Amino acid sequence: MKVLMRRVLVSALVLVAAAACSAGGGAGTNAAPSSPSISVSFDINKCKSAKPGPIELPSSGPALTDDTGCAVENPELVQKVYHELEAGDFDALMKYGGPDRWLWNYEKQPELLAQPDVRARVMKSMTVHPHCDGGCTYPGFTVTGWDSELARYDAQLLGVDPAAVPDPTAQIPVYTSTFPDCACDWLGVMAPSNSRD
Repeated sequence: MKVLMRRVLVSALVLVAAAACSAGGGAGTNAAPSSPSISVSFDINKCKSAKPGPIELPSSGPALTDDTGCAVENPELVQKVYHELEAGDFDALMKYGGPDRWLWNYEKQPELLAQPDVRARVMKSMTVHPHCDGGCTYPGFTVTGWDSELARYDAQLLGVDPAAVPDPTAQIPVYTSTFPDCACDWLGVMAPSNSRD
């Protein structure tokens, strides 16, 4: 019964946000207007940084609410990384990479982030909802799979056909961007792959 009540609450919040956007409200956000029946279940006490709110998409910049409606842990860092990707400032991006430079280099971050089209794709993947559980990964469906209507909707926004990618946790169809549980730095990006090693 509690799960059903939470799903109804989230569906209602999505509908209210969609109505506000279509009425000219909701400045700076764009809820999923073509998919008003999106429902997500969540534990109301789960959010670390804030209480759950409407599932929203930004009009520009990164999504700052996760796939459960919780605010991401360190929105300022997420926004800074996004803007440095946009600016193509590799030196600034390196500063957000945390203390593990050997891992940063091992995962070929310099080579990936030096490419403008890679940075653009990473930015695009950051405009849909991350999954935040032990850190945040954009887009969330690369961690959760097609567990919700929201995951499938986000995939479509990125040009991914869920029917063509049966398991996006094994066959990663887009560039991902990851922040650790501490939300204190940025773990960088991962290129699309056919399977996870």
